[in-house]
Amino acid sequence: MGESCLGMRGARQLLAVLVAALTIVPAGHAAEPVQGAYGNAGRWITDRSGRTVVLNGWNIVNKIAPYTPEAIGFDDDDVAFLRRHGFDTIRLGIIWKGLEPRPGRYDERYLASIERTYDLLARNGFAVLLDFHQDMYNERFQGEGMPDWAVLGDAALLPALPRAGFPANYVVMPALQRAYDAFWANRRGPDGRPIWDAYADAWVHVAERLRDKPRLLGYNLFNEPFPGTRAVSCVVTPKGCPDFDLKALDAFNAAVTRRIRAVDGRAIVWYAPWLTFDYGVASAHRRLDDRAGFAFNAYCQNAGGATGGAVALLFAYYVTKTCEQLADIQYANANNVAARNDEAVLNTEFGATDDLPLLRTSLEALERHMIGWQQWSYWNTDPCCERPIEGIIRDPRRPPTESNVKQRKLELSARPRPAAVAGTPTAWRFHSDDKRFELSYTTLRPGSASKRFSSNSLSVVTVPRLHYAGGYRVSVQGARVVSKAGGTRLKLRSCQGARRVAVTVTAGRTPRAATRCPRR
Repeated sequence: MGESCLGMRGARQLLAVLVAALTIVPAGHAAEPVQGAYGNAGRWITDRSGRTVVLNGWNIVNKIAPYTPEAIGFDDDDVAFLRRHGFDTIRLGIIWKGLEPRPGRYDERYLASIERTYDLLARNGFAVLLDFHQDMYNERFQGEGMPDWAVLGDAALLPALPRAGFPANYVVMPALQRAYDAFWANRRGPDGRPIWDAYADAWVHVAERLRDKPRLLGYNLFNEPFPGTRAVSCVVTPKGCPDFDLKALDAFNAAVTRRIRAVDGRAIVWYAPWLTFDYGVASAHRRLDDRAGFAFNAYCQNAGGATGGAVALLFAYYVTKTCEQLADIQYANANNVAARNDEAVLNTEFGATDDLPLLRTSLEALERHMIGWQQWSYWNTDPCCERPIEGIIRDPRRPPTESNVKQRKLELSARPRPAAVAGTPTAWRFHSDDKRFELSYTTLRPGSASKRFSSNSLSVVTVPRLHYAGGYRVSVQGARVVSKAGGTRLKLRSCQGARRVAVTVTAGRTPRAATRCPRR
C-alpha cells in the first residue's frame, strides 16, 4: 500500500465527502528449505524439521505496465544486495491484469517473467510469497490489479471522479466503491464466469506452474481487500464489520482456497483482512485451512494524533494514539486472529516511509510481538503518482551502491533475528543504538506444551555484518556457538537437557567458553 498522499489539510472535507459518497450510492532440520518445507505450528512458520522460522524481507511489486520486476530493473545485483544484508524473504507481486488481460486468455510471457524473478530469488535463498496485488482495483480508478474486463456493473459507467489519488480515492470515489461492491457480490464477468471463479482460475493457473518451486512460502490471495460501500460500517467501531467478514471476505477466501487446494495441497495459503485492519480495526475472519496463514498490513503513520493523515478522522477512536500505541493494537489484533484460528501470522506490509523514528517504532513493535515481516517496499511508484519515500533504493535500474541506497533506512531494517529456532521464541530485541541483540527461546517444539527438540539441535541467528564490522561477542546459556567467528549466520547447538536458551550479541569477540556447554 503505502503512505497517504494527503496531509491533514482538507481532512474534514474528505470525511464529509466519504460519508456523502457512501450514502448516496446503493449498497531434525534441513539446511536448505525446499518446496513444501514451510508449514505452521500454531502462529509460527516452521521448516521441514519443525523449527520456528522468522523471516525478514521486502515487497517487490511493479504496479505499472508491463507489471514485472524485470521491467524496473530488479535483477541479480539487487538480490545479492538484499541477501548480503541478511534479508531472506520477498513478497513477489503478480498483477491479475498482466496475467489475464482478456477473459480466459493468459499472458504466458508475463508469467514467464515472474517465474524468472522467482527462480532468481529462490537460487539466492529467499522464501518467496506469491501475491495477487491490487490497490484501488484498476487503472480506471488510478489504481492497479484487476483487468479492465473485471470492472463490472455500474462501476464501468459511473464517472471515475473525484480523482484524489491513492489512497484517498477509496473514500471519495463512488465508482471505485461500486467496483468492489460488484466483486463481493460475485457478479458475472463478460465471459459468463462469476468473478470469484475467474479470480480462482487465475490463481490455479499460477499455482499449476509454480507449485513445485523451491522456497515457496505460499499464496497471498488478495492484497488489502476493500469493503466498497460497506466501508463506513467497517470503521464505526474498532470491532469492524464481523458480519461482512463472514458473508463476503471469509466466503471468497474459502472459495479460492478450495480451488488452489485442488492443485496444491501443501503450500501455505495466506489470506488478508479488510483494508481497515491496517489502521487498527479488528478482523472476525474464521479459520481457513490446516495450512493457512494470516497475512496483514499495518500503517500507523496514517492514523493517530502523533502522525496525522487524512485517514485519521475515519478512525476517531484512535486519533489520540501514538504510533507506538497503535502498532501494539495492530500487532495484537493479528496475533489474536492467528491464535483464534490456529494459523501462522506474517506482516506483509509496513513502513512505506523515510521517517526513521516512525520506522523504528514499527520494527521494535514487530519484535515485541514476535512477528516476521516483509517491508513495503524495495521500490514503488503508483499509477496515480510517484512515491519515492516508500522505497529503500532510489532507482532500481541502477546498481544498489551506496549512493543509490537509503543507508540510514537500511541500517534500521537490517536487524539481527532468530532465523531458525530449534524451539519456541519467548522474546527477541535489537537495540539499534548500542547494537545489542537479545534472544530467548525454550526448547519446546512450536505449538507443543511438552514435546522438545533433542539436545544438540541447531538454531540459526542472522547477524548482519553492517552492525558488527569489527566482529561480535556472543554470550549464551543453554547452547554453544558452533559457527565461525564473525559470520553472518550465528549457529547454536542446544546443550544436554537444556529447557531454555538465552543469547546476547554485542560488539566484540566471542570467548572460547561460549563454544562449550558446561559440564554436567
